[in-house]
Amino acid sequence: MNEPRESFPSPSVIRPESPSKPTPTLAPRTEVKDPLTSSDSSGNDISSPVEDDSRQVQLSQELSRKIINMVELKRLASLGIPDGAGIRSTVWKWLLSYLPSDKGLRASELAKKRSQHKHFKEDLLNNPVSFS
Repeated sequence: MNEPRESFPSPSVIRPESPSKPTPTLAPRTEVKDPLTSSDSSGNDISSPVEDDSRQVQLSQELSRKIINMVELKRLASLGIPDGAGIRSTVWKWLLSYLPSDKGLRASELAKKRSQHKHFKEDLLNNPVSFS
């Protein structure tokens, strides 16, 4: 039972490392931050108040135009919509195509949508079975 164990050569004997091949070096990792989700490690928003004010001014300028450039509005909104001055809710109405881009049509479109909502609500309350 005391048979000699077979010994295996070490891996370096089987495959000696070639000194001619340099070992690859890895470039240092750089952190890429998503501008849409900029936050520090604790999850706090790291945008400065100056950036928010600047964005608010840009959005206000775009919203003050007679015909709103939707491409520009989408670009500005993708950077974040500040909550000040009631801009956020108004911007979302345009982004969701609830409001027309031509501000001259805004009043008539809102009246039409409010009338539709009133009729939908009345229909639902008067005849709820047909909606289920």
